[in-house]
Amino acid sequence: MKKIQLLLPMLVLALFSFAQQKIITGKVVDKSTNEPLQGVSVQGKNKAVVSGADGSFSIPASAGETLHFSFVGMNAVSMKVTNASSSMAVAMEEGNNDQEVVVVTGYKSEKKVDLTGAVAVVNLNNIKNVPYASPMIALQGQVPGLYVQTDGSPTGANGGQPRIVIRGVNNLKGVNSTNPNPPLYIIDGVPTIRYEEFANINTNAIASIQVLKDASAASIYGSRAANGVIIVTTKDGSSHGDEKVHISVSSS
Repeated sequence: MKKIQLLLPMLVLALFSFAQQKIITGKVVDKSTNEPLQGVSVQGKNKAVVSGADGSFSIPASAGETLHFSFVGMNAVSMKVTNASSSMAVAMEEGNNDQEVVVVTGYKSEKKVDLTGAVAVVNLNNIKNVPYASPMIALQGQVPGLYVQTDGSPTGANGGQPRIVIRGVNNLKGVNSTNPNPPLYIIDGVPTIRYEEFANINTNAIASIQVLKDASAASIYGSRAANGVIIVTTKDGSSHGDEKVHISVSSS
């Protein structure tokens, strides 16, 4: 009887919270051209989605919650959900705030503005608060020309891990082949073409992700970098600041 008395208020609270949520739909466009933007990351409090080919999106959210819209090359946009809102029209402007970003290219580091190759630096602030099942899925919509192959399931393609193809969807051995062209992964300085090594990293343990997409940017890594390079640096221990413990649990 006591268990029922304890569970009943929790059940009522859960149902109340669920009832407060509604489906927010909308469309994201380029403010200067009014063209729809595909692959825009739409992040809510507990869920994140990506805009479709026509710029449309649909996400569950509660009144008072703030939705964050981010896309490479565009200034981030934040919009608050109100009691009256059920749809949103989002216009994003081109940004130019990554000129001072430092990029690691093999044995040296350079400012992104000084590089002639195609390099993308992933903004981890866009993904750190959402419990993605894999850092690979978190990259969807964050890097132009990067395609994440999944089957829509939480664990990725064909019941396994998702796979990444950089500018290779339509080549002779693209994602529709049984032998897709994998990028080279550099994880804390160690090279590998095994996508599982990257897919199994806890997203919260990643300090930075950089993507080298063409020959001039990735040439230092040799022939294995022909399909692009994903450079991952994980966090290490630090003695600075107050000691804090963060615990997160996810399941699929």
